[in-house]
Amino acid sequence: VYAQATFDHLTTADGLSQSTVWEIAQDRKGFIWIATADGLNRYDGSTFTVFRHQPNQSGSLPTNDISTLHADRFGNLWVAPRAGGLHRLRDDGQTFEHFPRTNRGEGIAGAHIGCLAESENTLWIGTSGMGLLAYDFSKTQLLRWPDRRIGSDVTALLPEGNHLWLGE
Repeated sequence: VYAQATFDHLTTADGLSQSTVWEIAQDRKGFIWIATADGLNRYDGSTFTVFRHQPNQSGSLPTNDISTLHADRFGNLWVAPRAGGLHRLRDDGQTFEHFPRTNRGEGIAGAHIGCLAESENTLWIGTSGMGLLAYDFSKTQLLRWPDRRIGSDVTALLPEGNHLWLGE
């Protein structure tokens, strides 16, 4: 099995924006998304497109240090910067929708999102500071999960059937 594995080593010389890679995801179009300390990189198999913060542009990333990614089953790419907050790549493939608050008005811009996981109709969001958040795909609502047994720091998530495993 190991003899059959092949590796490509992509670097800044190939167009990667930065050599510190935090996470990698692949969307259903086949693009490879790479979260780095200096931008979000989209790799199409031959070239990189780099997304960075653009001052005074409301649809840009809020910062360049991107730490967490998730490509959901609906074709959305979810992006979480190291500084906090949640963002989704819009259908235009160039700009981002920002989710600054839960449906109850709680600000999440300062909550560091360390993990994202998907179950049937929910994107689960593990944060440092706000515990567990959930984005309901059918209602298009972001809410703070109300279970008081869950602490303020959720570091790992694994949906399994009707259960959600989490680490604190």
